[in-house]
Amino acid sequence: MDTTPCTPRRRISPPSYARPTVASASKSSRKSPVASTATANSTLKDPSTPSRSSNPHRIPMHFRTPPSDAPIKSAPGQVCHLARLPAELRTMVYDFVIEPELDHYIDRHYRSRQWRPGRTLTVLSLAHVCRRIRYEVSYEFYRRAHISTYAAHNDYFHVMAWFRHLTPLQRAAVSRNPNFTVGVHPSAYSPVVTNEKYAWAVTRNIGNIYEVSPPNRGRFLRLGSLVTWFRFISQPPLRDMEFKYYIAMEKFHYWGPLAVNRFGADDVDEVLRQTLGPLWGESGRRAQLNGEQKEAVVRGVERMVKSLEEIHAALGMDFGKWHRQVKHLRRSLLGDSVEASR
Repeated sequence: MDTTPCTPRRRISPPSYARPTVASASKSSRKSPVASTATANSTLKDPSTPSRSSNPHRIPMHFRTPPSDAPIKSAPGQVCHLARLPAELRTMVYDFVIEPELDHYIDRHYRSRQWRPGRTLTVLSLAHVCRRIRYEVSYEFYRRAHISTYAAHNDYFHVMAWFRHLTPLQRAAVSRNPNFTVGVHPSAYSPVVTNEKYAWAVTRNIGNIYEVSPPNRGRFLRLGSLVTWFRFISQPPLRDMEFKYYIAMEKFHYWGPLAVNRFGADDVDEVLRQTLGPLWGESGRRAQLNGEQKEAVVRGVERMVKSLEEIHAALGMDFGKWHRQVKHLRRSLLGDSVEASR
C-alpha cells in the first residue's frame, strides 16, 4: 500500500519583538558566569549571617560604624616626625598650640554649624597629624581646659549628653581636670510641669509624679532631674571629680546687668532652697529611692554645699544650717548606723 511521505513540520518562529538582538545576546552571555557564581556563593553562604541593607538607617546598630570626629587617612611609607620627638618637647608643643583654645563652654541651646554628636574637641590642625598625636592632644586639652556650663531648674541633661559623647580617654582626662565649673541658675518663677511626657520620663525612676499633688509636681520634677545628675556623677570615672558649683547670676536676665552687684548671702540661701529644697517636703516624701540613689544623693548634696561654701564664703553667709540639713538628710536616707560610722 502506497503511503504519501510525511513532510516535516515547520517550526514556528517567535514574533519579531521576542527575538533576541545581537546586543542582548552578548549581554546575556557576559552575565551568565556572574549569575552562576552568585548562585554558587549563595549556596555556600552561612545562613546565620544576616543580610545587610544598602540603606544605612536600616542597618542594625551592632553593624554600624560611627564616623570619627577627625578622620585620619593612613599614609604608608610616611613617618610622623612630631611623634619621634621626646615626650617633653611634644608636651611643650601641645601647651603652645592649645593655650588659646582652653576656654570651652557647654551651652544648653546654641549649636554651631560644625557641631554634631561626638564632636567635642575644638578643631585643631594638630589633631589631624596622626592618631597618636591626636590622642595626646585630646588628653592634654581635656585635662587642662576651663570647661564651664550652667543648669537651670536642676536640668543637667545637656552636661550628661556632653560627657556621653566623649571617648573613654577623654572622660578620664576630664575627671582629672580641676577647672570644671557648673553654674546653678536661679529661678524667677515657681516650677510648673508643662510637658507631661517629659516629666514622666524624668521622674519615673524615683516614683509616680501623678501621686504628688499638682502644686508640688514641679518640685518633684526638679527632684527627679537632681537625682539623675547626682547618680550620673557618682559613677566612675566622675566619682572622684571635684565640680566647682557657683551661682550663675550673669544668666539671671530678670535682674538685669546689675545682678552681680546686688548679689548677697540671702540670694545664695534662696538659690539653695530652690535647688535642694525638693529633697524635703511632699516631693521628698513621695520619692522612692533605692540604696544606690540614696548614697548618690547624699554625696552629691555634700559636694554641692561644700563647693558653694568655698566659692561664696566672702559673702558672709552662714552655711552651718545647710550642713545641719545635709547631716539630717544623711541620717534619714542612710540611717543612724552610717552616720555613726562617719
